[in-house]
Amino acid sequence: MKRILSNIFLVLVLIFVPAWSVGQDTIVVIDGEGYMFDPSPVNVEGRKLVPMRPLFEAFGANVHWDSGTNTVICYIDDSKIHISIEGYTAVIDGEEKLVDVPARLINGSTFVPLRFIGEALGYAVNWDNATKTIQISIPGNGNDDSDILYSVNGIASWYGGKFHGRRTSSGEVFNQHEFTAAHRTLPFGTLVNVTFMDTGKSIQVRINDRGPYVQDRIIDLSRAAAEAIGLRPHGLGEVRIEVLSN
Repeated sequence: MKRILSNIFLVLVLIFVPAWSVGQDTIVVIDGEGYMFDPSPVNVEGRKLVPMRPLFEAFGANVHWDSGTNTVICYIDDSKIHISIEGYTAVIDGEEKLVDVPARLINGSTFVPLRFIGEALGYAVNWDNATKTIQISIPGNGNDDSDILYSVNGIASWYGGKFHGRRTSSGEVFNQHEFTAAHRTLPFGTLVNVTFMDTGKSIQVRINDRGPYVQDRIIDLSRAAAEAIGLRPHGLGEVRIEVLSN
């Protein structure tokens, strides 16, 4: 009987608890600088919600939480924003604005609607489905590196050996002596500059495979690419990747 009741409860949970679509590999790019937020952005009713605090800190804002009213208060530049949890209105510089998807508490973190926040501040917000990135442009902060779509720091690994000669996810044969790499979301053929922070050496690689499949790593280099920047003896290392507009 206990098992039956447990199964019924599980079914009810699956039916009535909202299914948050979590983009584990989603990168938020603010004027060419990439941020991988923890927790990751989520999809709610077709809108992207992002964790409040890391987003506002990336904007250089001061963030306060009013537990008495369940309200987020954000001070950025000359603007003051009040966002209530589960509320369909926000107050920006004393003026009420309608919010199509309200802020939510998800697993103990406050998530806010990215497009509303960006556009309320006069920022341009776009979703790039090909690269799985949320692109935010701030007026007046021009990016001189026109060939670089975005850059982000993270941990890189490398592979070769038993994978040499096997088919990659793109269908081509993996050659550990070529400058290629695996990435979880970038389109095949994308060119990426990779700089190993320990040595300062850089190499341009082409994405032709999927991976790495360890959550805290952002790219998996071929043996040749890892060798070229001095990463291979270390196995792992912090790199800066710059995704190029091919």
